[in-house]
Amino acid sequence: MQNIFSNDDDLTFILGGMYFHPLDSVKAIFGRLGYNLSKFYENDSVYIIGADSINEATNQFWIDKHKLVVVRFINYSHGEKEEGYFYNHKQFGSSWSETACDFYENDKLIQKEIYHDCKANAVIDLKIFNPHKFILIP
Repeated sequence: MQNIFSNDDDLTFILGGMYFHPLDSVKAIFGRLGYNLSKFYENDSVYIIGADSINEATNQFWIDKHKLVVVRFINYSHGEKEEGYFYNHKQFGSSWSETACDFYENDKLIQKEIYHDCKANAVIDLKIFNPHKFILIP
């Protein structure tokens, strides 16, 4: 399977893309994205993949020990620090999903997201993905 992930979209891979690849491919993609999977740290609540300590300045992602969901990622690229927090995880069907996210660049909050009316296994009209149906506002 061809790797479609670049350094610009590692978040897409961490939050779900990795589940669609064999383990060896996942390891290779993480390596290309700058995450050192041989580094690992844990405390009472999280596993930290990509760092040997909680304060190490490396590309890393944090997994909640109980729900096994991603709760944080940190990426250092081109002299910039990008960070995301994922919280208010709720179960939808047999899976968990964050219902709130905060994103930072160089420790400055740049975006907050809150999700409402989440559903599992909802029927989606594929027409919503047709770019010819979009209305462009000048």
